[in-house]
Amino acid sequence: MKWSFQIGTAFGIPIRLHLTFILLLLFLTVTFQKNAIAIDKGGLILVVLLFGCVLLHELSHSLMAMRKGIKVFSITLLPIGGVAQMATMPEDPADEIKIAAAGPAMSFVVAAAVLALGSLLGHARETLLFPLTQPAAGLMPRLFWANIFLGALNLVPAFPMDGGRVLRGLLAMRIGMVQATRWAVGFGQAFAVILYFAGALYYHQLGFLILLAVFIYLGAGNEEEDVEFRSEIADVPARDAMLIRFDSLSPQTTIPSSLDVLRHSQQEEFPVLADGKLAGMVSKNDVLTALREMPPEAVIGEIMHRDFIHSAADAPLGKVFRQMEQQDKDVVPILDGGKLVGLLSFDQIGRYHMLSTKRKAAESRA
Repeated sequence: MKWSFQIGTAFGIPIRLHLTFILLLLFLTVTFQKNAIAIDKGGLILVVLLFGCVLLHELSHSLMAMRKGIKVFSITLLPIGGVAQMATMPEDPADEIKIAAAGPAMSFVVAAAVLALGSLLGHARETLLFPLTQPAAGLMPRLFWANIFLGALNLVPAFPMDGGRVLRGLLAMRIGMVQATRWAVGFGQAFAVILYFAGALYYHQLGFLILLAVFIYLGAGNEEEDVEFRSEIADVPARDAMLIRFDSLSPQTTIPSSLDVLRHSQQEEFPVLADGKLAGMVSKNDVLTALREMPPEAVIGEIMHRDFIHSAADAPLGKVFRQMEQQDKDVVPILDGGKLVGLLSFDQIGRYHMLSTKRKAAESRA
């Protein structure tokens, strides 16, 4: 995600912090008093702990997704919460329910842990005090109720929030993923409209609901488009969408000589063929890096990647698309009887879908 930087890793997942979080932190904790800068240390600790709770929430989603075989690329902390970037969406509705429910469950577990700690310290009653009715409430009640709020808010069945994903998973078991998504999106966007007007009517107290409403409304619409796209390409043979005119390189081609091919090609990745058979893949960036760092006599075979994935020409396009997401591969070579017959990229799949949609629209008007 743009404007974010990595601050560490957890369970092998990069944890990133969005720049706007730093700005929020400064806004909430830094004040000017008599021409001097003052830092609210209590507020600073509270904000850091709250985002630690958000991180635990997102980690729970991510660990459950990884348990279900879905790769998680990163978790980014934002002022409005956290975002776990997963390779793809779960195919099994039951898996989606488990992944979605894991986050709120962790928030309630953290709230219970805060209450237990408060009880051990003899402050159980104070921990349960609602902060909005107690302006001088301490750290414990704020943490307790923040996690209750985070868990409860995410359980609201407004797609694409966690509760909305649980709702979609339950519906998908009966009416299929596409129709379930449409129903969940409709409910989520209706809920977003209600939130928007509530935030507008009570702006001074609930103005933040406007931002939340916009996030829900746009997020729901994007998710619906994604599910419909996946449904439409699911059973299309890969050969129908693949690029059939492409450039290739030889393992024996020197790095400088390969520029003759690169300068006339729009491809970003190139198959490397040895005796007509696919031996590896090499990207334009690989070649340009090697041009700077390796001697002129170095050849393509020294820098090509042998860990590429490939697919059969008759494989369902939806399956190939998921494989590309899971393996984080931008280009997949397509083989027919062991012979390279085409290339598939995310751009090529998108282009095929766009043209296919336009053709169907034209046919329906005819």
